[in-house]
Amino acid sequence: MENSTAVKTFIGNILPAVSICLLLGACSSFHEVETGTIRTKGKTDFLCHYMSWFRFSESDGIINFDHWAWDGKNAKHNPNQPLFAGMRDIASVFYPSIGVYDSSDPETIDYHILSAKTAGIQGFVIDWYGKGGFVDESFEKLLVRSEKMDFKAAICYEEKTCFPSWNKISERDEAVKKAAADFKYMAEKFFSKKSYFRKNGKPCVFIFGGWGDWPGKGKLYFSSEEWDKIIEAAGGDIYIIRQNFNAEYKNIRSAFAWCGNDDYLKWFYRTGDKMLEDRLLDFYCGSACPGFDDRGVWGWGTAPRFEAPLGTENYSRYWREFEKSSADIIQLVTWNDFQEGTVIEPTVQNGNLYLEMTMAEIQKLGGNVYGNPADIEIPYMIFYLKGKLSGDSSADSILESAKLDILAGNPDKARAAIKSLADEKGIKIPKYIDITNEIKPASFASPENEKARKALERFSNTENIANLAKAEAISSEGEGRSADLVCDGKIETRWASAHEDNQRLQLSFDKAVKAGEAAILWEDAFAHDYTVSIVSEGKEVEVFATKSGAKGLQSFKMPEMPFTSFSVNCGKRATNWGFSIREIGIFSKELPLPEGFSAAWRGIPAPGKWRKDDAVEWREKGFGIAPSSERNYGCVEMTEKVPLNENASACFEIDKTANCKLTFQMQLFNDKGEYIGAVDLGKDIVAPAKEIYQVGKLKLDPSVKNVNFKIWIGSQGKGYAEFKNLSYFY
Repeated sequence: MENSTAVKTFIGNILPAVSICLLLGACSSFHEVETGTIRTKGKTDFLCHYMSWFRFSESDGIINFDHWAWDGKNAKHNPNQPLFAGMRDIASVFYPSIGVYDSSDPETIDYHILSAKTAGIQGFVIDWYGKGGFVDESFEKLLVRSEKMDFKAAICYEEKTCFPSWNKISERDEAVKKAAADFKYMAEKFFSKKSYFRKNGKPCVFIFGGWGDWPGKGKLYFSSEEWDKIIEAAGGDIYIIRQNFNAEYKNIRSAFAWCGNDDYLKWFYRTGDKMLEDRLLDFYCGSACPGFDDRGVWGWGTAPRFEAPLGTENYSRYWREFEKSSADIIQLVTWNDFQEGTVIEPTVQNGNLYLEMTMAEIQKLGGNVYGNPADIEIPYMIFYLKGKLSGDSSADSILESAKLDILAGNPDKARAAIKSLADEKGIKIPKYIDITNEIKPASFASPENEKARKALERFSNTENIANLAKAEAISSEGEGRSADLVCDGKIETRWASAHEDNQRLQLSFDKAVKAGEAAILWEDAFAHDYTVSIVSEGKEVEVFATKSGAKGLQSFKMPEMPFTSFSVNCGKRATNWGFSIREIGIFSKELPLPEGFSAAWRGIPAPGKWRKDDAVEWREKGFGIAPSSERNYGCVEMTEKVPLNENASACFEIDKTANCKLTFQMQLFNDKGEYIGAVDLGKDIVAPAKEIYQVGKLKLDPSVKNVNFKIWIGSQGKGYAEFKNLSYFY
């Protein structure tokens, strides 16, 4: 999904125009048509490409940051971590003024529509990936909100989703059948909606064309004859608006431009105007893009690409080329592709700059706008107050009326009502929404999610030995979706397979391990049916099976036998995507040493490498406060220094305690004996047998290479602790 988007987005900037044509296989020859003067246009349609795939919601205790997060080799962004100025660490060089958002949230959709419409934009063109799933649901909601606001929306279909490796398709007729089924679904569910975009009375579907060869099967895009069948499945009376031109497609009488350099734009408009003159097209669609910068995802894992926005200069050159052409639709690229940096949505970095410029350009071409540049901020003000005054029915009524005032062309009335409400409630509207005042969806307050959060804490605990295994899969979707992410202890990362059934994910251990319980945390793209098996003493043993899988947490007991591998065998997919697992937990009370780690010490603190103070006495296992001590706290100290690196972890397992509540703290000292930090190992512990406490990874100054440490025990009463296991490894 992402990688190919990057190719189609930036291709005009890195290749000469002729090379573009050869690569895409979808361009006609160059035509020398003079474009030095502004042509007389008919009514222009002003559209904007729109991504509806952003997630900011909580389900089963997990905050979903899809398309805000990125965990690649050269770029890592975790939105759970704040950066400077209260902004989350998102996979973009820009940050939305309203903060991170969820594309399915009605208030977010309203904010986007109202902001766009104020500037004169008439509709959104949505990247759509087939029936079912989050994007499909978000698009349906967008159509509903659009109808209420006299706005339009259309689908942009990805031709590549009908071919390998997006689907388990082995023959061309299968690819055609999939596309035909998708178009039939569109026709039945969307095309009749009042808010669906039409041209000359016909519903329009934009197409990002596929590219490349399918060995032995032709090209990885449809022929003109295959498009006949697909169009027929949708009822026949539709417009296909395909990326760039190809005169061989007699049944496709329109095309759209994407972003590109000056040579590409001049070629595109010359070709489009000539094809209109030759009556090979009914109409065509130009483009305008502010710039390109995908450093947030590091070029989708390859290498970052950059086209400087240059303030308004870059955006302006697109409009100048468009106004000289006979194209009567323009698609702005894009509203909110934050990962590729082609963003005109208001951001912290650019404010309302590109919407203000869009408003001016649309006015110049005779389009309708709903106010002046200062009014672009009004939808933002409504969005903020709607979030802060959620549940206040009186305030909600005022804000809904303000939306209607904008749509009626009365922005001054809307502004006055908003200012009065904010003053009455004592609310100061910030210039942008940071992590301290962001508008969270209702799901965050769910009691079920609070309960689920506690269950998910086990994945990052030391009892989860999955992180000691090597993870491999039959396939992975790409960088940032690799198999090892199922055992990194982070529920915000995930493995994703190719979009095919019958996938396998395996965790392999160097030495046999035992576990009492296991858990799989499925993402939205879960398996309809799957089994889990282990290899014990050379034999594969099935330990779990289901034919009614679901997203979220699935836990099951493990048999009492040693095993060297743990496999999830996925059968049939529940969605059009592949399979996706956030985390696997294999929970063991035994703590094997991780592969590739060295043990600084293991076992129990005892005489030899340890010394104690006078308040402590050695016991059979561990230590405790001496009955003769005048204080109820003491410490044991490691006499040798141990290495410290990014993998350093500590854990301990209390076998039993007696006569007290115990508190443990590990204090660390550098080579010079200077105190550098402390980690609480447990507080007020009255431990049952075999209870595990742990610290996990120690986050300390990377310049410190070696440490020694003291473990302090504080006791309410003259008590002691005996340990089954106490370990530090690195």
